[in-house]
Amino acid sequence: GGQAEREALGRRASQRDLLLQEKERLEAQIREDDQRLREVEEAKRKRQEAERRKRAEEQQRMEARRQRQVEEAQKQRRIEEARKQERLEEARKQERLEEVQKQRRIEEARKQARIEEARK
Repeated sequence: GGQAEREALGRRASQRDLLLQEKERLEAQIREDDQRLREVEEAKRKRQEAERRKRAEEQQRMEARRQRQVEEAQKQRRIEEARKQERLEEARKQERLEEVQKQRRIEEARKQARIEEARK
């Protein structure tokens, strides 16, 4: 019966060899899958990082634009304020001038009246 036993052992040995080969193939497959997964994760991380950086830069540009608008508005207000002050000054000057002219006319009229009075 040694022949049958040897054949059975041989079959088991070649079956074990097949199973070992299958195991190695699966382990290699798993390593490849893990590697691919890591590459995908890395690409995803880089993409998210780039998007985050892009959003941050956009945010900064918006902030700078808003800041410029605020400064422009303030400058505009200062200019308007200065013009208003100039107009007020001009109006006051005009009033003073008119007041002086009125006083002169009054003086002139009084002088005229005195002269008229003296002639009588």
